[in-house]
Amino acid sequence: MMNKDSWMLASGHLPAGIISWELNPSNGIQRAVLSDWKNHTETIQLFGDSLIRRTFTGLKVADDQNTMDYFFIGLYVFLFFLIFLRLAYHRHIKSIGLFAGMILLAGLTDVLEDWGTHRAILAAPDGINSLCIFLPALIKWVTIALLLIYLVSQAFHLQKWNGWIKELSDNLIAVLILMWRFRIVLITLILYFLVLFLSDQGQDLLITINSTRKACICFLFTVTILALLCWHLPKAIDNAKQITFCQFWFGKVDFKSGGAAAGRPSAKIDIGRLLGALAFLIPAAGILQTMQKYHMDYFLSEIPPISIPFIFLAIYTIILRYHLIDRIYKKGAGVNRPFYWISMGVIFALIIYWGLDDAERNTKPYYLVYLSLDLLLLSLAFLITTTLRTCDIVLGNWKITPWITVSGVFLGVIFLSFNIRSIQRELTLIDRFWTMPVVFCGIAGYLLFFAFLMYLGKRRGVQYVSLLLVIMTCFAVFKITDYHNILVEHDPRYTRFPDSLETYATRWLENRRPELETLSKNGSKKPYPVFFVNAFGGGIRATAWTAMVMGSLDSLVIQGNDSDPSAKNFEHYVFSYSGASGGSIGLSLVVASSKMHLDCPGKDRALYPNRILKVFQYDYLTADIVALLGRDAWASAFGLSAWKDRGRLQEEDWERHCGNLGIPLGVKLGELQKNTRYELPLFFPNTHDARVGKKGVIAPVLVDSLDFPGAVFVASGLKKGDDIRLSTAAFLSARFPYVSPTAKLYGEHNFTDGGTWDNSGAETSAQVYRVFARALERLSARDTVYRQINIQFLSLPNSVPILRSHAPVHLFEPLVPPIGLVSLINTVAEAREGDNKSFAFRKNYGYTQIRPEMIAVGTSRKVWPVLPLGWQISDFALEQMQKSIANNKEAVRISQLCRSVNAITHNKH
Repeated sequence: MMNKDSWMLASGHLPAGIISWELNPSNGIQRAVLSDWKNHTETIQLFGDSLIRRTFTGLKVADDQNTMDYFFIGLYVFLFFLIFLRLAYHRHIKSIGLFAGMILLAGLTDVLEDWGTHRAILAAPDGINSLCIFLPALIKWVTIALLLIYLVSQAFHLQKWNGWIKELSDNLIAVLILMWRFRIVLITLILYFLVLFLSDQGQDLLITINSTRKACICFLFTVTILALLCWHLPKAIDNAKQITFCQFWFGKVDFKSGGAAAGRPSAKIDIGRLLGALAFLIPAAGILQTMQKYHMDYFLSEIPPISIPFIFLAIYTIILRYHLIDRIYKKGAGVNRPFYWISMGVIFALIIYWGLDDAERNTKPYYLVYLSLDLLLLSLAFLITTTLRTCDIVLGNWKITPWITVSGVFLGVIFLSFNIRSIQRELTLIDRFWTMPVVFCGIAGYLLFFAFLMYLGKRRGVQYVSLLLVIMTCFAVFKITDYHNILVEHDPRYTRFPDSLETYATRWLENRRPELETLSKNGSKKPYPVFFVNAFGGGIRATAWTAMVMGSLDSLVIQGNDSDPSAKNFEHYVFSYSGASGGSIGLSLVVASSKMHLDCPGKDRALYPNRILKVFQYDYLTADIVALLGRDAWASAFGLSAWKDRGRLQEEDWERHCGNLGIPLGVKLGELQKNTRYELPLFFPNTHDARVGKKGVIAPVLVDSLDFPGAVFVASGLKKGDDIRLSTAAFLSARFPYVSPTAKLYGEHNFTDGGTWDNSGAETSAQVYRVFARALERLSARDTVYRQINIQFLSLPNSVPILRSHAPVHLFEPLVPPIGLVSLINTVAEAREGDNKSFAFRKNYGYTQIRPEMIAVGTSRKVWPVLPLGWQISDFALEQMQKSIANNKEAVRISQLCRSVNAITHNKH
């Protein structure tokens, strides 16, 4: 906390940081530093009932750190006293009074130095006499140096250094051995951590978890079983040669004896308990991380959530090391059972009370903090119970093993059942909270499975886990299957006769000539807008935002003429869509919905912002994640192809849910442009062929390689009679690495996410425009009405703009290349987008970006959602998008431009 924003104090006059400030005797240098701090400003965002931008200076940072230093003074004075009292207790020091005085002198002079610093900051830039800071600081550092010199000399005199180094070395070796011994649990906890801490999708899922009591109960239950497995299974593996198969599943199991000294348990016993507790602490901290991301205040919110597990582990380690639980609960040779049960009663009473609180209250986002407290209390109850288990006859006779193993098997069965398509569909039809509990069920099932293999291996001297991994790797590498082939529908009688892109552009323009002529005859100087839309990738947030913006533009353009079949919506003025990843999915929804309402565009309301919740109220994530961890993992590992992969499952989910809302994503790609009267914009999803490293373009018309240099044309490469569905085309663009499989086509292509090449879709949009421009130039040469056309580039980013900190970032050298490669994806997208923007400005064309804003949502208006990069989205995030587009000035401007043209041309048509 003291180092927060310390980079703002950097100055050429402070070569050693704040120490240079303290030991500076020059008034001139002090004034120069204060002037630098005053002029060094940074703007931050403050979240509350509304978003506030506030500017602070280096002076404020210095004053805040100076204030925090008072707590640090108390800390080091306390530690010095502890060390010298310990030396005095063992009679290694006689002049305790002298050293106590020196410690107090160091603390008092440090306080005087901080007081002087505060006065100088208040008087900035003039400051105060620098000696008021320099002299106390000099005395402080001299005193502390003398104390440290004495302690170092005592350490050498008592020959402590060798012992300390040996103890450190022994502890390091012991930790490495224990990490290897507990590797199966550590891998589990690392996966656990990645899901809850490093994924905004995981944090958005936690908001959904809080929506119902049923979700909270499932969450707490799966976490508890996972924690018990993390504690119990290492004991069974450690004791493998002494226990039978039946004992592994149903018998009482403890760590092998040995390693204990002077009556203290061996370290592995304490480590096992701590790992079990950590399984509670990680999700507890993950919930607090979510609350911080959503800018929801809670008590001690200034403490970084990631430090919570380490703080509690340190506390629990001290409790176990000094047998504090035994001292509190033991009564003679047994346990004070009434006190134990009263403690458990209080803990679970609090958990139940918070869970049974007012239903309207406990489903609010800020109530997540109580779910976090539930997990902290469960970790404490777990630590107390597992510590006392061997100290009491009643507790020791509990047959806990069957409950743990059977519960683990139960979670594994739940995970396997979700791999059955009919069961998964039924359970996720209404509720959206299943993803995280089911992932935990999968983690628990795999933990139990691999622990059992390790138990067998240790019992029989065979490394079954290693053999299994080698076999799986060999199958995956050497056996070629058609498992991840995309769905290609074949009909020998089916043929596609698409126009070339330039021919289509010519006919599209000719179709709008009557409108252009009407504008010209009415003497209107209004330009006729033609839009080229590109949508950025970004998972479901991109899908939702793209569909919402287009639906909003439709509603604004056609407002008041909904029932008029001849009224024109926004799509009438759009020539092409180009999307990447989630943006392609959003555009596919727009295209499919428009296809169904060509006769009366005003009836196309499925994607209107106030109705779009119906599209995203379904669970699009669970099937994908379950298949990733389950059926796909084993099919890929053993070269099987007996069932549909997760890519096709995801397409089916979208086809089914959107089909129920009148959005036919199952339509063939070749059918899109048939009988549309040039009212349906061309849709160009972008993908990436990983095999050849080229951009893939899925075009609904014939395209020329000269217009799209270096691109792979997916639709044009289909065999005679073959075609793909709109959903397949869209999801060829949305193949996020590892989460979604790469898509195979004819054994010649491996398509991955379109964002790999250009996450904006802007490059393809510009290439389509250039073909359109040729057709327009040719028509304009012989007919002046076409000169009224005004090109408009519309870009749809989906990330919320945030203030960028100018703080210097230290990059660990080995990580620089991978970080650079990841950064390149966004950089390329920004470059392509920048090309379109600069081109539009040079040619006097229109260029518009419409992106979501940071807006408070919820009844309390204190929830600032995170837009998740995944395939499920909370209602709060959707509400933020709805509010972002409701009064968007650019959307209103574009709709007014189209409406003004409509008002003139509609009288004629």
